[in-house]
Amino acid sequence: MKHKFEPGDLFLLPITAGGFALCQIVSVFKDRFKKIFSFGVMQISSSDLELELIERDYLQFENARGREQLIFTSTEKLNSGEWVIVGHVPLTPTKLTFRYFRVSYNLYCDDVLLGNLDKIKAKKYNVMAVAGFELVQSYLQQLSGNGPS
Repeated sequence: MKHKFEPGDLFLLPITAGGFALCQIVSVFKDRFKKIFSFGVMQISSSDLELELIERDYLQFENARGREQLIFTSTEKLNSGEWVIVGHVPLTPTKLTFRYFRVSYNLYCDDVLLGNLDKIKAKKYNVMAVAGFELVQSYLQQLSGNGPS
């Protein structure tokens, strides 16, 4: 069954090594990228009972591009209900800037292509690099202290 979700929704993402991540949806794509979404991790805890559904900054993790705060992945686990929506906190003005990202040197805001970027301006934007579920788990383990830092 397909579930509805929107920017600002909070969801629980179980960590395979144990614990949970409280995450917030940033972008839900409707057209060109409709099978993926972006999110930030707000909190990591050993128990879902310890998570607080309050506004907080996104945690940073390391990947091949450096330090990141935004993850792009498939909507499959949200649509199936495996990743459960547990609340909603509106995106702050700072978090709304995460809606802007690039694919190569093309700048997007959600599904809308805004134009081309030069190399210098491109560095200011997150890169849409869709992570498989195993890579998402790797980032979460890193954030929980159980993986590479």
